[in-house]
Amino acid sequence: MASNSFYSLEDSPGLIPKCAMLSRITSFQTHYTLHSGNHQLNRSDRKYPLVILSNRLPGANDAGGVVKLLASMSIPQTVIWAGPGAVVPDEKWSPELPPQIRSYRDQFLLVQYPVPATLKQAHYSIIANGVLWAALHGLEQQFNENIETLFGQTNPESQFSEAFAKYWQFNEIATKVVDRWIEPGGIVWCIDYQMVGVRSTIAGTRIMYSNCTPIPEVKRLSQMYVGSKTLLELPDFKKWIAQLCQYHLVALQRFHDLENLLAIGLKLDSTLKKIDLSKNIYYAFGNRVRLVDIPLGQNVKSLRTEANVAKTKYDQGRLSQTVKDLIDRHLIHQACSQKNLALVSRNDYTKGIRETIAAVNAYFQMYSGDVKFLFILQPARTQVVGYEKYRQMVDREMETLRATWAEKVVYVNQGIPHDELMLLLRNYIDFVLIMATHTDGHNLIAPEMLKVSPRNSRKGVIAVEGAGMTDYIGFENIFLCQDLSNANATAAVFAEAINMPGEQLIARFNRMQRKSLRINDRTYFNAHVNALLEGVVL
Repeated sequence: MASNSFYSLEDSPGLIPKCAMLSRITSFQTHYTLHSGNHQLNRSDRKYPLVILSNRLPGANDAGGVVKLLASMSIPQTVIWAGPGAVVPDEKWSPELPPQIRSYRDQFLLVQYPVPATLKQAHYSIIANGVLWAALHGLEQQFNENIETLFGQTNPESQFSEAFAKYWQFNEIATKVVDRWIEPGGIVWCIDYQMVGVRSTIAGTRIMYSNCTPIPEVKRLSQMYVGSKTLLELPDFKKWIAQLCQYHLVALQRFHDLENLLAIGLKLDSTLKKIDLSKNIYYAFGNRVRLVDIPLGQNVKSLRTEANVAKTKYDQGRLSQTVKDLIDRHLIHQACSQKNLALVSRNDYTKGIRETIAAVNAYFQMYSGDVKFLFILQPARTQVVGYEKYRQMVDREMETLRATWAEKVVYVNQGIPHDELMLLLRNYIDFVLIMATHTDGHNLIAPEMLKVSPRNSRKGVIAVEGAGMTDYIGFENIFLCQDLSNANATAAVFAEAINMPGEQLIARFNRMQRKSLRINDRTYFNAHVNALLEGVVL
């Protein structure tokens, strides 16, 4: 059973003075709730070299790629994971916790801190999900609709500023938490873009940010409006970008996000220096930028074990009904020439889904052949602003596609067990379509398929948006759709992949697979984190 301890901000050593905004919150006193299987970790005077800061603690339904990577770390110092309270059940080490984290109960100290509901609402629902999510994903129309929904048409700029003020207050509380637990010269790993703005007053502390969300081009941001001003003209967004530019940036897989961030930064501050993107270590904004060019996935053995477990479940009739129906009704090839293409997304509210639907429709209009397209989408865990409207549009367009092309299109809009997904990727999917601008579970599907499938497989990976996947798989080994807004061009890429001779497809797949397996995720990431902790420039 996990031990519970409480620490008051006022009584804890090494804290900054209570900020003015907290003094205005009536009867509010911050306490920490600690959870760890190791009582030595809970000493009130303990400081830590690495604090992982998130807007949520890891829960049974939240264990994504970052959690898996975190669980694979084996750094010598103990790490704490901090997040606002009331986000997971009280007992973090209960059986509900993902096994990847539960097995490390003696290494991790989980810290919860309470945040007033009004700040949490403004921080997460309004600014993070309503403003930043749409902005960073380059969804101009969605952003403009969200602004009208959230702030109306009467003085939206003022309401925007008031909501952002609460966002900053939320992150001031997180700053106090950071200062309580970090040791001088330590690292704060800021996982979520929602936490940008958190800082530390402790000498030598470095804030490390993993860009787990896209950074759009400047021209997209210039088409987003709050009242009469563009997003780039608003002081709060300028401040948000400036804060991000001061962080130690760790680019997870995508060069072009760094390029876009630099372009935005240069537009807002002409004194910033250009960086050479041909190197693995960059110097920008006065901080080191390190490229971690690895997929954040599980290791090869565990993925193949999962696929084998699911195959046994299928043979024994214990597979989930959804996946069993997929296999029995749609995926068992009645003719050897049938090709199965699948868009697998762990979020049904993401840019690219509607464009892919249009491209599939164009493909069937332009080309013949025994082909089946699968859309396997998982409902969003958090309903962000505009989610319901977007989901309804996806549903309508998907139903039209299915009505037109009948059995050639399969739509699944529910979560399926990961082991069963691995079975699908290994045994039944010929081409996996991925959203290449994302790292939060979308393009993880590509390296997972590469790892789980045997060599000499007639398989392929198609990036249906952007060039992000080429950063760690290789341009020559992937079918790349450069402009997803052009449905006919995307359909032509589908046709190129489907019609490629088997021996060429095998050669491409083997090259991709070797590239994906070349670097051991755990070793590479450990070397990077340990070098940061030791102050070594890699």
